Amino acid sequence: MDNADTRRGKITIHKKWDRDTAILAGDHLIALSLKALNMTSSDNMKKIYDYYINSLSEVCEGQIYDKAFEKDKNVSIDDYIMMCRKKTSKLLESCTAIGAVIAGASDDDIESAVLYAENLGLAFQMQDDLLDIIGEEKNFGKKSGGDIREGKKTFLLLKAIELAGEDKDKNVLISVVNKEEVISEDSFVNLVRDIYLKYGVIEIANKIVEDYTKKADTALDKIKTDEGKKFIALVFKMILNRSH
Repeated sequence: MDNADTRRGKITIHKKWDRDTAILAGDHLIALSLKALNMTSSDNMKKIYDYYINSLSEVCEGQIYDKAFEKDKNVSIDDYIMMCRKKTSKLLESCTAIGAVIAGASDDDIESAVLYAENLGLAFQMQDDLLDIIGEEKNFGKKSGGDIREGKKTFLLLKAIELAGEDKDKNVLISVVNKEEVISEDSFVNLVRDIYLKYGVIEIANKIVEDYTKKADTALDKIKTDEGKKFIALVFKMILNRSH
């Protein structure tokens, strides 16, 4: 949906074939996921399916908000966080909850695991936005500055607009909001990156990633099963410690 030519360093399906093929591939993956889920041996299948269906719905809602925000000129930081909770956190929450249910975890441990996943999901999305503007293209796997080129209202952009003290800087940022043709140019992406650095937005975002991670760790500490706690922490460490 972001029209990227590459993802994780590989050519995207819509670019290699076409958009219809990409849509059908996504639909097929959903069918395969349901097939795999149906092979699960558990006495709590209704609870598992409830988590799965709810997350599938909310992820789609989050993506709808993400696309709608590209046209909406009045997106707030709270709107952005709400979208991230749906688009990213909810997926990680459901994966964690389903695993905990299958393992026979207590309701308290499931609740703590979900809270852990929610906060790391928010940290992950914020980190993803940061990598889009500061990550090395060869490591990130797609062209740098894609969010700016697409006119996305990320936390970085919204916070920079809030802090911009000079009219010329604010006008540059408003150009992204208005999706003017110039935003696709490499020189413009570099200009926006410089403004982010000028107003300390990169540092602020990094601090928020750190804060969400601390909240997640607090939730993790409440899980009573040491083996489960260590496994969840290991999986999320692999997710977050990335450069692409």
